[in-house]
Amino acid sequence: MQTHAACGVVIRIRVLYVNHVSQVSGAERTLLDLLSALPRSVERRLACPGPEEAPLPRAARDRGVDWVPLRGWRPHRKPPWRLLADLLGYRGATRNLLRVVEESSPDLLHANSLPTALLAMGCRNRPPVLWHARDLRLPEHVVRVLLAQVDRVIAISQCVAERLVALAPGEKDKIAVVYNGVDLAALDGTPRGDDVLESLGVPTNRPLVGIVAQLVPWKRLDVFLNAAGQVAKVCEAHFVVLGADLFGEHRCYGARLKAHAERLGLKGRVHWLGWREDAWAIVRSLKVYLHTADSEPLGRAILEAMALRVPCVAPGACGPAEIIEDGVTGLLFPPGSATGAAEACLRLLGDTALAEEVARRARCSVEERFNAHRMAEEMVREYQLLVGRGHDSPV
Repeated sequence: MQTHAACGVVIRIRVLYVNHVSQVSGAERTLLDLLSALPRSVERRLACPGPEEAPLPRAARDRGVDWVPLRGWRPHRKPPWRLLADLLGYRGATRNLLRVVEESSPDLLHANSLPTALLAMGCRNRPPVLWHARDLRLPEHVVRVLLAQVDRVIAISQCVAERLVALAPGEKDKIAVVYNGVDLAALDGTPRGDDVLESLGVPTNRPLVGIVAQLVPWKRLDVFLNAAGQVAKVCEAHFVVLGADLFGEHRCYGARLKAHAERLGLKGRVHWLGWREDAWAIVRSLKVYLHTADSEPLGRAILEAMALRVPCVAPGACGPAEIIEDGVTGLLFPPGSATGAAEACLRLLGDTALAEEVARRARCSVEERFNAHRMAEEMVREYQLLVGRGHDSPV
């Protein structure tokens, strides 16, 4: 039943959420939190690659969301020969998505990534499409074409929105910002991971500095290690890296990082824990969360650490600069500066009162600005706008 939102009556909306991978990283964690926080008026179904026991389908089903298998399609930037394979796979993937759309009869498609937005544009007779834009590193020509065709764009930060407007100024009115939100209740149920750390050989009687990040170059883990080398000369801190190369596109990067850590004299001080479902229990045991990506669209991991009352250090640029108020809800350092990162970490490690106050204020900021229910409310308003436009009825 379609009714006017302005009349105070809820519009029931059928949404098909489309994701291009079955693994769970930052974008998928946000999607899962959104699915959990949406009101009953939004009928949710998720389409993504399988198998059904893969992390994302399994997590969606745990939240009572129906899962529909989708043919995977993930374009690659290089090597050049992969581009031809991507183009050949695109047509089959769009036909598959169209079949899913016809079977689901959604009022709109929520494309959770650039690849799924591109697939949606290849479908004829499709419903309105909302592209959830999460990246700063964008193929410029492709995005310009996409922005001209997609019905609505939700950017996860002001810096992402500004990047899109710079690429296609004429499409500015299509773009809105909805910050990611986190499920505070779920995070509050996270125990400290001291026992886990002990089982992994990580000493819990030393201050811990850590990061959660995919092992890919743009996360700038070289800065993390260089900062760790400077911190290690001043105090007995240990360092944990939680993450992996989930998609196997940078197979040598992890080995290079480990070799670099040894050259810095950090053997036995840096602990490579890989991708873990209990990552946030381990984060809760940190004294400092150090984020080092200097072109981060927002910083989901930073938000989660802040929600867990772990004081955060991050580059003063892009998304982190929108999340953190320097000296109030965290500490910022010049992007790419290992010395700046180390000084900020040492400041927090050496001043317990400051660290506790920063952590308290950070939690309050997440509660007010970055909680999942606020994200869901703003997203529902966008859905109502889009469905109303699609049905030629004002909202």
